[in-house]
Amino acid sequence: MKMVSIKNKRILNMLILSGVLIAVMLLASLTLSLIKGGFDEPNVLAQFQYYQIIGTGFLMGVIIFFIIELFILKDDNKFGNSLGFSSLGEFPAIPLFKRFTILQITLLSIIFFGILGILNFTLTDQKTFTGVGTLSQQFTATDSILFSSFVIPIAENLGAAFVIVVTFFILRYLGRKYDFGKGTFSSFALILIPIITGLFGLAWHLWRYSGSELDLITVFIFWTIGGFITVVTGVFTPFWIMHLNNNLLFDLSRFFSNETVLITAVVISVIMVVVYVFVYSGRLLGGKKVENV
Repeated sequence: MKMVSIKNKRILNMLILSGVLIAVMLLASLTLSLIKGGFDEPNVLAQFQYYQIIGTGFLMGVIIFFIIELFILKDDNKFGNSLGFSSLGEFPAIPLFKRFTILQITLLSIIFFGILGILNFTLTDQKTFTGVGTLSQQFTATDSILFSSFVIPIAENLGAAFVIVVTFFILRYLGRKYDFGKGTFSSFALILIPIITGLFGLAWHLWRYSGSELDLITVFIFWTIGGFITVVTGVFTPFWIMHLNNNLLFDLSRFFSNETVLITAVVISVIMVVVYVFVYSGRLLGGKKVENV
């Protein structure tokens, strides 16, 4: 009975997260389309459709591997069944994260990366890692912010999620075949998946930053950190929020003064803290019992 309950919970988490991601992609796309009343320039429309298609395609790939993994039960007690997408706190992630819900960890990510973004914005030369340059003049400030902060990151992060899912799947297959120990499997996941995610991000942005070795190194580090965050949490949303926040601050800085951007970022962060405290009062540090996989 407990096994069925856990399996149903995994399916429910996957369905909810996938539904939310699809809704965000559709809502951002619909909002942009309504604002513009359509796109006059073919290259802008093609770029717009490109991110919609690849985002949806990568998500479908993630779902397919999730379904396959549901039916492979061998050595689940040793290697777990997490694919690093909707398995918050499941092995090889840190079990402590089981205390939180995916929504709760998402809100915490918004707060944490918001504060980190403010520090990064004030102390460093802010970079964007979308792989897309300045958009056509057909785009207003609002259009560009919506496109680069909500359309692009979700599609690119779904690409990273697909790579992570496939890597988890292959590692688990090799673990079963060659009888890895639990620690060996965990070590491979913690080392290889971040590096592979970093290489994916590097390859994805190579054409944009091909002239700058420093920018390419920065991109690789950014995506490697994102891959590591995904492995240790077991869920898609923190890295996505990290990417979204980076692009949002960058685009805001293109259209508004630094002072305006900082004030806006601080106000949003304060609001999110208030919302989090109000919604999760009494369980700010989570409320679920930690269960080791």
